[in-house]
Amino acid sequence: MARQTSYFTVTKKGRDQGKTFLLTEMSALQADRWATRALFAITKGEVIVPESVSGAGFAFLAEAGLKILLLAPLDMVEPLLDELTDCVKFVPNADNKSVVRDIHESDIEEAGTYADLRQQVFELISGFFQQGE
Repeated sequence: MARQTSYFTVTKKGRDQGKTFLLTEMSALQADRWATRALFAITKGEVIVPESVSGAGFAFLAEAGLKILLLAPLDMVEPLLDELTDCVKFVPNADNKSVVRDIHESDIEEAGTYADLRQQVFELISGFFQQGE
């Protein structure tokens, strides 16, 4: 089965409004490793993770949400956020979604768009945990 994908069009007012991006979920192995590193970063940030969920990887993260990473040390969180951004491609023309490319720095003009894109990728990756419960 192919990895899940979804399109995200920025709706917030600003310079990125109307821009479209293609989001692709990580492989199962990459997602598992990402979740392990995220949990380690959260633990290093002295966030108390109940023992019952500390080994649950994405299941815990899906419940806790991406914002919990903000409590972890920046040097550990930044690569995790970058890895989420790597799951995003730019769709230069929303009317022709068959053309996608890597994001160039000039494609995103609002800092908040990065946060929105990462949140959307996180939800794409972790969504099946939330649906299965």
